[in-house]
Amino acid sequence: MNISARTKSVPPTVSLSAPVSTVTAAREVLLTARAIDASGIDRAEFYQNSKYVHQETQAPYDHHIDFASSRQNGVHQFEARAYDKVGNVKTSEAITITVNIPLPPDTVKPTVTLTAGPAQVSAPGTVNLKADAQDDRKVTMVKFYKGEMLIAIDEDAPFEVNATVTAADAGTVAFSAVAIDEAGNEGAGAAKTVTPTPIDGIDTNSFRGDWWYQVREVSDGDDYDGYVTWTGVAVMGDSSTVITGDAFSCSGGDKTACTADGDAILTYNRKSIVLKFNHMMSSCDLLPPHECTSVYAQWMEAEDTDAMFAEANGVTHIDGQAMVLKRKELDFGQFAMRSP
Repeated sequence: MNISARTKSVPPTVSLSAPVSTVTAAREVLLTARAIDASGIDRAEFYQNSKYVHQETQAPYDHHIDFASSRQNGVHQFEARAYDKVGNVKTSEAITITVNIPLPPDTVKPTVTLTAGPAQVSAPGTVNLKADAQDDRKVTMVKFYKGEMLIAIDEDAPFEVNATVTAADAGTVAFSAVAIDEAGNEGAGAAKTVTPTPIDGIDTNSFRGDWWYQVREVSDGDDYDGYVTWTGVAVMGDSSTVITGDAFSCSGGDKTACTADGDAILTYNRKSIVLKFNHMMSSCDLLPPHECTSVYAQWMEAEDTDAMFAEANGVTHIDGQAMVLKRKELDFGQFAMRSP
């Protein structure tokens, strides 16, 4: 009776072994549990990372583990649990297998879906571009294009940029995105189009520059004739415009040269695509109190051929009469010269 009671209370002995502790290529690993008990072994269970995976009811108590890909890389812990015929249980000491299977070459292109809004936008204006980029590993950047032109690169999710449109984009503009993963694979999404509509009416921009001229004495000694020229560039894009004016004449009794600063308001009508400069010119009495005796206006026009006018820079040359010019109240779309 004592022997029988002792047999009923003694758990089995169990150990677990594997032929390798490290896996560096896809393969199977055989786990072997050795279990002994006086009353006999009922079954042996196998656990991987504390989770039940298999059981055997007859010796040999073996289990095959398939390490097939790098997705299983890491440290795996295994245990065997033996049950005898009378219900006693014993768990083996754990063993570990480290899996480090190299990643296969990455040939999978990322995917990208682009949204662009608003679909109808005033020009000049802004279009918001958002790219939903996905990859089986990692997306490292998204490139954004306006037509064929690269306009932005975003290396951090969420991948989002703002793109500008101008009057030159009137009609339909296509935006696209290309996602790039760690291996350099590129995936392009479907392009999205927006319709920029130029704003009708007048735009104004301010200009301040240096205006200068020379004194030239003519034969009669009192009247001074000359020529005014505005030379400059309307810039943005590739256009350049040179503007010239007409001759003028005025009279006075002093032949002193002056240098003055000038203000200008540049008028750009997007609808007609015409850039206009209104030059206020004065015929002045140069004796005290240096007041102008009459004023007249002269238009200078230039066509902004690519419809992308943003600013103008240039200088006005007056060759002839040494006028002392006083600041005038200007109407819309005009500029005047003034004395320092």
